[in-house]
Amino acid sequence: IEMSDLHDNLLALKSAYTLASPNEPVFMVGDVTNPGDAIETKLLTDIPGMGHPLVFVSGNHDSPLVEKTLAAHGAKVLTSQGLLDKNGTPISSQQEIVIKGVVVAGYEDPLLSFQPNVSLDDPKRAFSFSALPGGGTTELSQTEQQLLTWFNNLPKRPDIVMVHQNALAQFLAQNVAQQDPQGNPLTILTGHDHFQHIDFYNPVTVVDSGSVGAGGLSGVGSTPVGLVSLQWAGQVLQLADIIAVNPISGAATASRVIVPAPDCSAAMVHCHPPTK
Repeated sequence: IEMSDLHDNLLALKSAYTLASPNEPVFMVGDVTNPGDAIETKLLTDIPGMGHPLVFVSGNHDSPLVEKTLAAHGAKVLTSQGLLDKNGTPISSQQEIVIKGVVVAGYEDPLLSFQPNVSLDDPKRAFSFSALPGGGTTELSQTEQQLLTWFNNLPKRPDIVMVHQNALAQFLAQNVAQQDPQGNPLTILTGHDHFQHIDFYNPVTVVDSGSVGAGGLSGVGSTPVGLVSLQWAGQVLQLADIIAVNPISGAATASRVIVPAPDCSAAMVHCHPPTK
């Protein structure tokens, strides 16, 4: 199961718990909190029990405190420097981890590194590159190149990469596909835009599960809980079920995407749930 963008919505999380299996991995691709402060992190201690294991990368609304708290309670927290130990320290020798035979790597959200002296609740804290001084153009370009360099320098080409911001995921997918169009299949799990979609850049698939938090508390009842159920054959993603659940009524819809789709010879193909 892939999830992202909880944004502290514990009501919506109850719906997600009913769909997740404690015996299967859950990939949480960032933004479990809003500012990621100490009050919020106290609500996170049960989340690692949602999957076996829960694999996490931070989003732009999270914080190092969120990462450390989840790692301390059993989550597999991935960063560009390595898997975090129980104390929140990166293990440089574990740039990648293996989950049920699938090699997984993750890249933490870069925004906090560009504003290290800004407190979590500071109204000037930037949650997007465009909100950084000067519009963040330089920082975004720098991050894109760092992300690609990090990927190319991994000890082994992973089967899954987790990166929160969809724009960064798309950049990585395009460049990996251009570099090695005949390479092994790669799945990039992402979020941030609260929109469920699957994009193909042969041989790379980008999966965005939308918002498992229904866009935050303000969206309950009007915005569905979004997640994606992933089905693998060895190290290759074969099926993705895009699921949307109303957290109030429990009504759900699902749309199955076959990976790779028959028309994936195109430069890029978008798949998303049909609109009604």
